Amino acid sequence: MKTLWSKSIALILITSLVTGCASKALLEEEMHFPAEANQPFLTLEKVLRGGSTEHDGLFPRVKTMLFGARTVDMLMRPVALALDGDGRFYVADADAGKVLVFQMQGDRYDHIASFGGQELQAPAGIVVWNDEILVSDGVAGTICRFSKTYEYLDVLEVRDVRRPGQLKVNPVNNELFIVDTPNHHVVSINTEGQVTGKLVHKRTGDQLLGSPMAVDFSADGHIIVLDGLSRRVEVFNSDYTYETGFGGYDRVPGSFSNPKGLAISSDGYIFISDAAFGNVQIFDQNGALLYFFGEIGKAKGEFLLPGSLTFDAKDQLYIMDQFNSRVQIFRYRAQGE
Repeated sequence: MKTLWSKSIALILITSLVTGCASKALLEEEMHFPAEANQPFLTLEKVLRGGSTEHDGLFPRVKTMLFGARTVDMLMRPVALALDGDGRFYVADADAGKVLVFQMQGDRYDHIASFGGQELQAPAGIVVWNDEILVSDGVAGTICRFSKTYEYLDVLEVRDVRRPGQLKVNPVNNELFIVDTPNHHVVSINTEGQVTGKLVHKRTGDQLLGSPMAVDFSADGHIIVLDGLSRRVEVFNSDYTYETGFGGYDRVPGSFSNPKGLAISSDGYIFISDAAFGNVQIFDQNGALLYFFGEIGKAKGEFLLPGSLTFDAKDQLYIMDQFNSRVQIFRYRAQGE
């Protein structure tokens, strides 16, 4: 019996070592974009599933086999992410009905807390604003306010908002933008809770925003909105007047089928996730397609219904890989670096 146990342990160690090395080699070889470039501008750095950052290799696998997995909160369907500037970030999980909090620990992100399980039904958007954490609820149609210590405060009342979705703060004036898909508009409010504007422009008599999904802001002050119904990106001036747009429905690169997420890089490029394509496309401000990466699948660098996109101050791109129950974190190298 002892001999059999010893052989089993040896087999586990060998298998873990081989599979761990193979997985790391695959990551190093294939997770650079463009793969053939001497200096790729996009690199997959981490895959977050919940509890802690995913790491392949010998000892984590053996520990799990011998002692079992830790009981931790795991991501189910991450839909939005916010960062607080103190090394923490918050992932709103629609199916779990709560927010998971992660902290950078050395070279990994560890799950340190969860909150909102009593107050939230289906989180849809999240943002850190004025030392509070705001979480929109797609089912309840509310925006819940939490303190930085994760205590529930109350509901933020906003006039003319029916079902708040994505939340985004404009860094120019610290106003909060609320994407309201059923009402076909995006509403902005100031720190006093007063409505300061609405993106509801009509083009040639037709409703411009049929189903807004996401909003972000360029360094030159433009407000950029992704519309899911028209499958277009619409660009507004800082005074909320319509300027231009691009896109449209098709099944070829440069078009959109089921666009979900929008983020603007520090060098001004527009990143759009598409759930039908299972990828992320990169455009310039004029709508020219520059590059796209990813495909439908479960492997690293692949996506199943990619959703919200978020850049941090260090040009890391967080992609909500919803149906793979994970967040994929890429390092983006701004052009000119």
